[in-house]
Amino acid sequence: MAKKKDSVALFEVISKSRERQPAGGMGVPSWMSQPPQEPEGAEPLRPAEPSPPGAALPKQPIVSTAEGRLQLSLNYVSGAVIVVALVVLLVLVFWLGRVTASSGPAETEAPAANNQPLPEIASGQPTPLQRVAGRYYLVIQGLLGIDTQHLEAANDIRNFLAAHGVPAEVR
Repeated sequence: MAKKKDSVALFEVISKSRERQPAGGMGVPSWMSQPPQEPEGAEPLRPAEPSPPGAALPKQPIVSTAEGRLQLSLNYVSGAVIVVALVVLLVLVFWLGRVTASSGPAETEAPAANNQPLPEIASGQPTPLQRVAGRYYLVIQGLLGIDTQHLEAANDIRNFLAAHGVPAEVR
């Protein structure tokens, strides 16, 4: 709608400009507007009859090769059966791996635990501990500083670990 009483709206301008344009000059050839003619002596073409509902489709092989390509033809049921079989196979392989796997890392002989406490640390000197390459050791370290109270607690922890066969040192 125009804002003023005498002004022209946009759709009016467009419709007037279309009226002034000459016709498109695009004619359709006569051979396109006529239906195709059948050759003489040929049987007339009939439309294909639709198959009744529930009619079986032609059988296709599930696996075929043509022109160097592998073609699988599956319906929903056979696809679902294959997926379920793959999931069951995956679970079976996982379970078989769990059953046949060892119970943990290979255990090496731990040093025999003497129920004797290790020698106390004197003046913050670390006790020498014979270390073997490739093994892990627990090191108890005072992070907030070491005074006699911290040293006693660290020695108690070290002695407890030594009693259970775990080598440890206090630094």
